[in-house]
Amino acid sequence: ISSVAYGRQVYLKLSTNSHSTKVKAAFDAAVSGKSVSGDVELTNIIKNSSFKAVIYGGSAKDEVQIIDGNLGDLRDILKKGATFNRETPGVPIAYTTNFLKDNELAVIKNNSEYIETTSKAYTDGKINIDHSGGYVA
Repeated sequence: ISSVAYGRQVYLKLSTNSHSTKVKAAFDAAVSGKSVSGDVELTNIIKNSSFKAVIYGGSAKDEVQIIDGNLGDLRDILKKGATFNRETPGVPIAYTTNFLKDNELAVIKNNSEYIETTSKAYTDGKINIDHSGGYVA
C-alpha cells in the first residue's frame, strides 16, 4: 500500500418529482441553513421531497450514521465533524498500491460503490404508437 486517504463519506438518496435545477437550489439552501420561506416553490420542493443519508466517518460514537428525512440533522452532523481532530477522526476511504518491481501504480481502490441516476426533463414531445395487431378477448 503506497497511500491511504482518510476522511468522511456521505451517501445521499433524494426522491422528488420536481425539476432538477430547482431541487438543487432547494437542497443547497436547506443543507446550508438558508431560509427558503420566502420562496413558495422551494418550500414546497423541500416539503414534498424525501431523503435518506448514510454518513461514514467522523466521531467514534457516530462513525456510521443513518439519517431519514431531516435535513437539519444532516447539516448538524456535517458541521460537527468538519474538523479533523481526536474526537472526529477520518476513516480510510481509499488507498493506492504500487508494484514492488518498479513502483508503478497498481490499483486505486475506493471504499465505496454507488449508482448515480440522472434524468432529463423535456417540456414537450410526441409519441407515435402504431398497433397493427388484433385484439383477443
